[in-house]
Amino acid sequence: MKKSIIAAVVLVAGAVFTANAQSKEGQVTVNINLHKFQTLTVNDAQVNIDFKTKEHYENGATSGEMQNHLTVSSTGSFVVKAKSVVANPNSVTNKTLGGGGALTVTTKNGSSNTLENATFTNNINLNDSQTIVSANKGQFNKNVNVEYKANSGTFTGMNLINNGYLDNNSNVTTYKVLVTYSI
Repeated sequence: MKKSIIAAVVLVAGAVFTANAQSKEGQVTVNINLHKFQTLTVNDAQVNIDFKTKEHYENGATSGEMQNHLTVSSTGSFVVKAKSVVANPNSVTNKTLGGGGALTVTTKNGSSNTLENATFTNNINLNDSQTIVSANKGQFNKNVNVEYKANSGTFTGMNLINNGYLDNNSNVTTYKVLVTYSI
């Protein structure tokens, strides 16, 4: 009986030793899946261009440079395009003008969080979808300055200031050009 108790103790001890001798480490493979994405934010919902002087009506007027007007993030190379929503400048409906000839855009690197190795445009007419900035590598939260210019010929050539589209009851009549950006 003594032998069987000793054998049982050795057997249990061996089982406990075997249980304790198991590995205390394990491995897992963690897959980090990088998906392509691109975002574009327009940081100013409204931009004003004022025609106040004779020179503005002769040469056009600008918004001035809108600092950090657009913010871009992309995991790879990208192209930002802009176009006017209403493409026909000869139709005036609810004082909304098309961008064809009415508006040009100039882009530059932002004043903070600037793009690297980017190409910018100068005086691009927004009558069709136009590339305004592009870069050959991904970048995150990078800014683009934009300057809008309203061409005087749109207003003088369409007789907007002489045929009732100018509100005689106020000092300012507002016309809108709606711009859509895409990346």
